[in-house]
Amino acid sequence: MIRRYGRFVVCCAVLLVACGQPGTPSSAPAGAETIAGSPTATRATPGARGRPDPASLPVTPAPGGLGSARFPDDRQGIEALLARLPDTIAGQPRAPQFTRSGPGPPTVGYGERRLSGGPGQPALALRVINVPDSGRYPPDWGAADVIAALGERGSTLDDGSSRFVGGREGDLYWAREDTFVMSVGSGGTPSPERLPLYAIRWGEAGSPWLFGAQAGTPEELEALLDAIVAAARAGGEATGA
Repeated sequence: MIRRYGRFVVCCAVLLVACGQPGTPSSAPAGAETIAGSPTATRATPGARGRPDPASLPVTPAPGGLGSARFPDDRQGIEALLARLPDTIAGQPRAPQFTRSGPGPPTVGYGERRLSGGPGQPALALRVINVPDSGRYPPDWGAADVIAALGERGSTLDDGSSRFVGGREGDLYWAREDTFVMSVGSGGTPSPERLPLYAIRWGEAGSPWLFGAQAGTPEELEALLDAIVAAARAGGEATGA
């Protein structure tokens, strides 16, 4: 089951990590982007301790049963996984305008609700980026390095304490994020309404591919993760398979 985490301000400029106690997500800092957003965030760089150590992350089960599946390690396999996702998730139909393959990050989106950024991005979506090719991270980093960097930088709660919600299960590394983002109103114009966004990023040791799932509610995120795991298993990408 997806748990809801509390208020936080993220210290990393590229990705957000959820942390804290049950409560209401906080506003995203300037420069932050959604999983399905355009690449406008600052490039991540190694900290004072050098390259992050994925092995330093705590051993803890990944949300949504992600640790029970193995994910493809090439574009063809990833696009096949996205194609196996159902036409409807959490009552939201697949949105062709948000589905991308070929050059660029493979992406699939559902529903009509849009977030700010370019022409608008789907609130319910899965996006996969190739970390070395993205231009946002050092070229020798992989998915596990990005997750580990988030863990090392941590996140700051309202009371000034620092915590990280993420970890590793077998060869899979994951991080959780809850925040608020701007929405897009009718006609594609920005809306003053700020929408909650719940997201999880994950990747496997040695893989350059960083997966990111996001949704407007914890229940939608849980349904999306269930569908992703089912699609991975249907392709023979399961632990012990």
